[in-house]
Amino acid sequence: AALVERYQRDIFNLAYRSTHHRQDAEDITQETFLRAFRSLPSYDVSRPLRTWLYAIAVNVCRDWARRRTSRPQTVTLLDTDGPVDGAGVVSGTAAIGPDGGGRVDGAGSNSAAQPEQLFLRREAQQLVESAVMALEPDYRLPVVLFYMRGVPQADIAEMMGGSLSVVKNRLFRARQRLRAVLSDVLGEAVNDA
Repeated sequence: AALVERYQRDIFNLAYRSTHHRQDAEDITQETFLRAFRSLPSYDVSRPLRTWLYAIAVNVCRDWARRRTSRPQTVTLLDTDGPVDGAGVVSGTAAIGPDGGGRVDGAGSNSAAQPEQLFLRREAQQLVESAVMALEPDYRLPVVLFYMRGVPQADIAEMMGGSLSVVKNRLFRARQRLRAVLSDVLGEAVNDA
């Protein structure tokens, strides 16, 4: 029970960022902990528990992506801006810069922005979220983990069972794909920013 309480929010956020569907994210979270409890006797105590759980969650997300057939690729986030906290409240936004760098802005950054600016920012965010969801799972998961969850690339490599160079390559290719897709929609802002 303590394991679930401590990591449930993180696993749910990863699943939600991978699926953008609350029910699927809840199912993935539950399946992750079921698999973890079944595999607990084989857990290597020399590995960080968080990394081990994330690796299980990544595999469950991959399984979900393979099984998914009729779910649309578009994302509607009318009332969501970022990771979901334990109370179901969404906070924060993620952005991928033109240099490939990322940042996560917290919900506490309420500036005195004009309504039009807020609308345009939310619309751009929805486009980015939709583009991320359209990526193949092997590209989407590193993007979600690195840019939206702030997980170090070395940890992502361990979670995904690959090398650091593979993770860096997938992030690079994902940025290229996102830039290509988003430049058509957002125009020069993506290329000039």
